Amino acid sequence: MLSSTIETSLFFLSKVIYMKAPWEVNAIPVIDGVSPLRSFIFLMTSKIFISIVLLWFVNVFKYAFYLCHKNTMNNAKFAKINKIFNIVYFILACIILILPIEYIVSESSGIVSGAATNFAMPCIMFCLAGILFYTAKNFKKIDIKKSMPLIILIVLMIAGVFVQMVYPELLVFNTIITFITIFMYHTIENPDLKIINELYRNKELVEQNYEDKYNFLFEITGEARKPLADITKLCNELKNEEDPVIIQKGITLVNNMVSQLNFTINNILDISMMDAHKIKFIDTKYDLGKFCDDIVTQIKANIDSGIALKVSLPNNMPILYGDYLKLRQILYSLIITPARDKKNTVIQFKVDLIERFDCCRVIFTIIADKSNISIEDINNILSATGEFSQNDLYNLEKKELDMVLCQKVIKIMGGNLMIKSNKSGMEIKLVIDQKNYEDDNENLLSKYLDDLNDRKKVLVISQDKQIADTMKKYFNKNNYTLYRYLYGKDALDRIKAGRKFDYIFISDTMDKMSGLEVLKELKNIEGFNTPVVVMINKSNEHLGKHYLEEGFTNYIITDDLINNLDELLKL
Repeated sequence: MLSSTIETSLFFLSKVIYMKAPWEVNAIPVIDGVSPLRSFIFLMTSKIFISIVLLWFVNVFKYAFYLCHKNTMNNAKFAKINKIFNIVYFILACIILILPIEYIVSESSGIVSGAATNFAMPCIMFCLAGILFYTAKNFKKIDIKKSMPLIILIVLMIAGVFVQMVYPELLVFNTIITFITIFMYHTIENPDLKIINELYRNKELVEQNYEDKYNFLFEITGEARKPLADITKLCNELKNEEDPVIIQKGITLVNNMVSQLNFTINNILDISMMDAHKIKFIDTKYDLGKFCDDIVTQIKANIDSGIALKVSLPNNMPILYGDYLKLRQILYSLIITPARDKKNTVIQFKVDLIERFDCCRVIFTIIADKSNISIEDINNILSATGEFSQNDLYNLEKKELDMVLCQKVIKIMGGNLMIKSNKSGMEIKLVIDQKNYEDDNENLLSKYLDDLNDRKKVLVISQDKQIADTMKKYFNKNNYTLYRYLYGKDALDRIKAGRKFDYIFISDTMDKMSGLEVLKELKNIEGFNTPVVVMINKSNEHLGKHYLEEGFTNYIITDDLINNLDELLKL
């Protein structure tokens, strides 16, 4: 648009400045007698036009460079290279603006010539050569749809160079630039299409994640029910038992099943313990999908061909931060140990995920169909904690670790291990929380969608279902989007992760964290300025002034919730 506007301006300026009676079709050119000021305006505008054309070629060069390196280069590195491109262009543009230029007028045409044009042409040809180089070098890697505009550009520009050499008075570059820009806009770089594609992709991801979570919850619920049923059955059997040895053995079994149940509830299902600030953060990024594929490949290469390895992975594997080298060593050891037992015919390796804000809980499950170990051995493994011995440090350098050493390393990494064993086989679960990698493009899309959504957002923190349901109906009716959390910590984590709200309503009394404690934590968040309203019942109305003094924006009485909300929000 800018180059076309400048080119049109140059046409009219040349007619006005360099032609007698410019309104006539066959106007007579002014060979001499043009004022220096008018000549300066025209020539400076020509230099700006040449700089704009060069800018377009530099940007397309960057585009070709990015397409070829986007899978091997992170955003931070590309930002640095982009900065170098911009600095180089700025220097070249300054040189073009400084170098002399002249307008040679003949009876039939006018030609811009001089050092500035002679300098710009090799720069444009260099950019064109760079586009050609990166497109040819990575032609198989680049999506044909994304490389097509580059191929068309190269062909048209080569033709344009020859046309420009034969007819220097023609301005063909801008025509080609306009055509390629329109072509790219309606194929690969249309922002509306990009947003639609991203939304469709997110819809598919949500559906796949829902399916994964449904299956996971179904399985984990079954795992929680089985120990309960076994405990009930065993207690009934021990009621009339008099042999102390059998009773002691039964008590040991009950304790073991209680430990399994506690592990399922507290270490897997209790997501309130997931907190990015508590995760032992390691600034090493890894793709969980590729990580699991590498382990599977490694295991298959080291087990007997008679043992089948069945793998079950989620549809969408995130990119995480963590010590993936040590984690790979542990997982390899936990899988290869039962896989080497010749009694087994099938080894199952399964991965489940629980994602919450900027955290991801990864549950690795290894199931062997035949081999088992005693409860005493399980207790020895799971009770292994403390500092590493000299022998442990020596063994850590090996490719494979024993289970006791695996347990020690897992505890240091902030993970948890559980082993179940009976006559029907053995099951090992490794649970570890990792920090999610935040993609810049996804953050931009999320912010863009938030900006597009004009509905106000309300956060309600309350364990009272009746209050929450009443507020949900009220705010939906008034075109508000309502989010509800049972616990203050969940809401704090969501706000710390970047979610913005227009209003926050908090019940004054709640389990784990009171409304006042939540407010104090909110005030510690940098840049937080959202109105926070405390919800109290009629019997505690005398505490309203106290809450205002503590920092709440306002308070409402829940006994007459609708009228109080109307008055507060003026709806």
